[in-house]
Amino acid sequence: EDVGVTTAALTRHFDNKEGLLQAVLDHWERDNDCYFDGAHGLEYFRRLPNFIVLHTTEPGLIELLLTLATEATNPQHPARKWAVERYKRTVDLGISYLKEAYEMGEVLAMDDHQLEMESRALYAVMDGVQLQWLLDPAMDPAEVFESQLSTFIDRWAGQGRRRVVGSKPAPPEKGRGR
Repeated sequence: EDVGVTTAALTRHFDNKEGLLQAVLDHWERDNDCYFDGAHGLEYFRRLPNFIVLHTTEPGLIELLLTLATEATNPQHPARKWAVERYKRTVDLGISYLKEAYEMGEVLAMDDHQLEMESRALYAVMDGVQLQWLLDPAMDPAEVFESQLSTFIDRWAGQGRRRVVGSKPAPPEKGRGR
């Protein structure tokens, strides 16, 4: 209404509501990608907290993303293909920046499985923090995420205790409680 376009005109241009939704999501992803132009290695990850701050200016888009991702767990959902591909691209992006960080000497070597697990875990934390923010707008999602991101980066750089996926955690030292 604000720009003088009718619902019928939008539907004709995008074929249907799913086409309009896809156009919104594609546009949003292109805008998001630009935020990381020029980032290399760990710089990409260090930009993520401010990226979350940017997301707080458009809470409807985060709500849309998280709602679609959840609903798309149904194989029949029209956004299923988009959601699966988006998460694959996102995880692969994290892996590529971790590999680059290794090549730059910023992090320790990780095998392919570790790279995937670290990338998946990081984005799970990011999505979870943003979901919590939608439920409680008084919290600072960037601060919460940044505290967890620093734990990830410390572990990647060898400054924290690393546990190989599938191994048992080391027992606590004698005389020290958990």
